[in-house]
Formats: sequence, structure tokens, C-alpha cells
Amino acid sequence: MGEKTPRREYLKTLGALVGGLAVGGAAGWLSKPAVEVPGAAVTKTVTETLAATATVTPPPEKPKWRMVWAWGVSWFTGYIPSMIGANTAAKMLNMELSWEGTKPYPATPEYTDFIRSKLAGLDPDRDMIVVHYNNLIADICKKAMDRGIGVFSSNIDDYTQPLEKRMRLAVVAQSHYNAGRANAMYLIQRGLLKKGDRALISLQARGVGDLEVRFNGVYDALKELGCIIDDLAYSYEPANVAPMYEAYYRGHPDVKAIFACDGAGAVGMAAFQKSVGLKPGELPNIVWDPTDVANQGIRDGYITGANDQEFYFQGFYPMVLGWLWKNDLTHFMSPPDIDTIAGTIVDKTNVDTYAAFVKACNDEVAKLGWFKPG
Repeated sequence: MGEKTPRREYLKTLGALVGGLAVGGAAGWLSKPAVEVPGAAVTKTVTETLAATATVTPPPEKPKWRMVWAWGVSWFTGYIPSMIGANTAAKMLNMELSWEGTKPYPATPEYTDFIRSKLAGLDPDRDMIVVHYNNLIADICKKAMDRGIGVFSSNIDDYTQPLEKRMRLAVVAQSHYNAGRANAMYLIQRGLLKKGDRALISLQARGVGDLEVRFNGVYDALKELGCIIDDLAYSYEPANVAPMYEAYYRGHPDVKAIFACDGAGAVGMAAFQKSVGLKPGELPNIVWDPTDVANQGIRDGYITGANDQEFYFQGFYPMVLGWLWKNDLTHFMSPPDIDTIAGTIVDKTNVDTYAAFVKACNDEVAKLGWFKPG
């Protein structure tokens, strides 16, 4: 046996055990130095630490929003930047983009059938759609919205139609009236038109929705200036545009400016001026849409400028509005309409920059495999 432990030391040891259990649990006892107690059995306690693995179940992942883009056509020069604008926004917002832009031209029964078939296959939990000429397909768009499908309109949405014929959450498009005024003001502010001058406003036909609104914008600005205003409705057939301009000019050789309210107006503009002996820059004019034909006319001096509707943003912003709506960030209200207003006037100072931008868009679209431009 070991040496006898004094009673005083034994009580100190026992007190340490009781105090340790009361205050710090077993750690209070284990922290004391080992003391041999006479006649006591020795018991070894082995403490084993077990690693516990917690299983955390993540919240269900939200579906990836998808925007189905059903404009109807994609051959038009301006729509190609819209494709890239939409694709850029899709990548930024982690959205899917399905471009369906090589189908029948809007305002035809084939387009209506095309949209109806696309809408029928959409999933309200993830899908939205961008359409063209929303006012012509309001009935099927309303049915889609009643199912919870987000319908957006871009580029063309006839503001002359009542709201019940424009069934969509929001539109991204140019204010045709303001753009028409801007075209007129471009020449007025540069001193190319003055009070008493004769000006011609041309378009495919009077009374046609957005074209008539453009006409009114140009007309009002010219009227305020005090111009003599003529109008000409020409055939959309390219071969007929130049002869119609030529016939008008021979009857009104005092005309000081021409404003075309659609892309067709650029066709034949240079040819007609050459045929009547006008030199580049002698007859100021503004056309709509910087097409390849218009851009070449600008370079050659026979077209003063072309109104760009900001096609890139007409592709970009519908994606943003759809993303906001799907994420309930519009505070239960419809997303706002976005007006690309007058856009940019492409003229001799920036035509090559614009053309380079369009070419870059063409190349990107070709890489994406949506279709081969041109």
C-alpha cells in the first residue's frame, strides 16, 4: 500500500471533485492533478469524440426564365442588333433566349397561326414571349396572359389602337410621333429648311398605323416652321420608288427637303436625284432605318440621314422587363413601357461606325447559328 493520505488532503481532493461537477461539469474534476486514494479502485474513463454530419436541404431552385422571341422576321438589317441586344441581356440576367425570328411576316394570317402555336407550348412557370404587332393578335395574347404567360411587345405596337387591342405587359418601341418631329428638326436646326420652303413627306400609304403617326410628327414640325407641305404615297415595290420621286420632283422643282416615313423611302432616293441632275447634298432628306441601301446613300451624299430606332435596345430592354416581372420586382404592377424616342440619326459623321456595329452583330448572329444574315 502507498503512504497514508492525511485527512485534510483527502477532503481537499473530495471538495475539488464536488466543486468541479457543480461548476464546470466533469471538466472541473479532470483538470485537477491525479491523486491516489488509499484502497480505492482505479477506473479509467475514455472519452470518444464522434463527428456528426448535418444534412442541409437547399431551397428549391427557381426555374431559369426563358424568353421566346417571336418577331416574325429577321432578315431586316435593324433586327439583327435587336438579336444581339436580347442575347446580351439574357447572358447578364442568366435567362434562356429562344429566337424565333425567321417565320412569316407580321400582319399576316400565317404569323397569327405561328404565334398561336408558340403560345400554346409555353410554360407559365418559366416562359415569356416578345411579339411584333401586338394589336393584331390581341385575342390570343390575352388568352396567354390569362394563363400567366408574360407577353411583351417590341419595335412595333400601334399606339393608335385602344388599349384593349394591345394585350401585353409592356412595350419597348420608338415613339413614332416624336421620332417624326426629330427627323424634321434635324434639318430645321441645321438651317436646311426655313419658313416658306416646300417639303415633301412620303410614305407607303396614308392612314396606316405607325406610318401615319410618323407622318404627323414630321408634318407638325414643318407646319410650325411655316413650310409648304406635300405628301406622296408610293408603291413599296423598289422599282417604282425612284420613278415616283422623279415624277413629283419634275412637277415641284422648288422642293427643298424630303422626309420618308419608312425604310422603302431610301430605295431609289439616289437614283432619282441622279436622273434629274441633282448633285450630292443638293436636296436634303431624311429616311427611316439605316439599311445597307440608306447607309450607302449617306456615304455617297444623296441621303442626308436615316433614323435609327435603337434596335439594340429594343432587343435588350424586353429581357430586362421580363426578368423584373418574373422576380416580382415590379411591385405587382405592370412593367413600364420604354420609349426609344427619336433614336439616333445616322449621317455622314457616324455611318461607318454604325455599319461596323451592324457587321459585328451579323457575325455574332451567324456564330450563334440563329440564321445566316444576308
